[in-house]
Amino acid sequence: MVIAMQLLGFVKTSPDGRVLIPKDIRKQYGLEDKRVKLFYKNAMIYLRISDTAGSTGQVREINGQGRLSIPAEFRRNMNWEHQDYIEMYTNSVYFCFRGNKQVCTFCESTDLTMTSIYGKYICDDCIQTVLGKKYLL
Repeated sequence: MVIAMQLLGFVKTSPDGRVLIPKDIRKQYGLEDKRVKLFYKNAMIYLRISDTAGSTGQVREINGQGRLSIPAEFRRNMNWEHQDYIEMYTNSVYFCFRGNKQVCTFCESTDLTMTSIYGKYICDDCIQTVLGKKYLL
């Protein structure tokens, strides 16, 4: 059975490997000051509120400011670096994080048609806006 994933938004990684879960999301899903289990599978990091059952995963705490430290091993597996955009998803069971380096610098779109300029991505819509929609790609 496949459970549909809902995109919640994007977060950036900090120099020390943390992600900041936005306050409205923490409130909506009851994640404030919770201990969670993290595990890595299929190029995604899964997060679930920790219970005492089961030994799979690494237990971490979401602090009062919403910061969650992602284990270095997981970040290496995902090839995450400082300031990378991370997609945050949820379904009825888990929260999931997936790296996405192709996020528009201006509008944060994840459009598949991105242009890389000096390591930054720009979507076609923003390029058209910058060019005054005068030029066609």
